Amino acid sequence: MTDQRSESEAKSGNELLTLMGNTLATWQGVEHTIADIYLVFFRPKRADAASVALYAVRTFEARLAIVNALITFFCSTKHKEKWGDLYILARKRSKSRNAIAHGLVMLHGKHPNREYLIGQSIYDISNFPDPPLKNRFYNVKELREMCGLFLSITAELDAFRATLADDLELRAKLDEPEQQVLANEAAYPLKMQSPPALQPPPRSSLS
Repeated sequence: MTDQRSESEAKSGNELLTLMGNTLATWQGVEHTIADIYLVFFRPKRADAASVALYAVRTFEARLAIVNALITFFCSTKHKEKWGDLYILARKRSKSRNAIAHGLVMLHGKHPNREYLIGQSIYDISNFPDPPLKNRFYNVKELREMCGLFLSITAELDAFRATLADDLELRAKLDEPEQQVLANEAAYPLKMQSPPALQPPPRSSLS
């Protein structure tokens, strides 16, 4: 099939696809930094086991929720307040990332000046009227800005991670010799107690 795109349309397509790759690559920084924050709560000798557990959880939202639970339970009020803003921001940005990873690429406008765009919603056909509305799609400029936002939040998350070393409340709770789960094991047994096996009834003397 002959390519009917004009030179400017082909350039628009190549630029959009390149920026889609750049956007997903910069998002990796966010995911890796969230994992680095998670590992703060585990001993270095347990990093492998902790990482395996974290990455067994497939979605970013669920992994973020795990980190949120750790910070909420162990960290000082100061760090919890700072994390609260970052948590909301990371969740918001992840929606943009998901659109880039799974959204619908389309041409908008009239030949020979059409522009390549990618949908803001993930394959939600109800959001793609005919003809499609341009404001429901990301363009090249918005993807370029998104890369900068992902790099910025990665830097903020990493700065937050570095400050956790000074959180005395966090350290005290992690070093507490009486762990709550183990302390409560006697009251709430972790293993089910099986009932004793029933003895078979005595055989009848008439049998």
